[in-house]
Amino acid sequence: MTSRAAQTYLKLAPPNPEVQTGSTPDTNISVQELQGHSGRDPDRPIYMAIKGIVFDVSVDPNFGQDGLFNIYTGKDASRALGMLSMQPADLVSDWETLTDSEKRVLDDWVMAFEKCFIIVGRVC
Repeated sequence: MTSRAAQTYLKLAPPNPEVQTGSTPDTNISVQELQGHSGRDPDRPIYMAIKGIVFDVSVDPNFGQDGLFNIYTGKDASRALGMLSMQPADLVSDWETLTDSEKRVLDDWVMAFEKCFIIVGRVC
């Protein structure tokens, strides 16, 4: 069962037909490079990572400079997504210490993003 938050997101942002499910490019993206894709530079795509998978979220204005979800961009926000948190302290890649329930929520977010956004690489 998909978490309520991920279900709601999928309703608001229907799947992107350009996404190739199951494909993860071999491109390694450093943490520093990921930080440069936060939406502050209008000439660069907006990236966000979950469990090390980097997604191009540029197509959704909610991730743009003034968007509600911009807080998650330019970083791996796995812990925050698993906890359904928008607290700056939770915007980190460490998800191993999440509860089993939070890990299921995080996995739901990965599945939702795989349907909506193009995977551009992995955080190295």
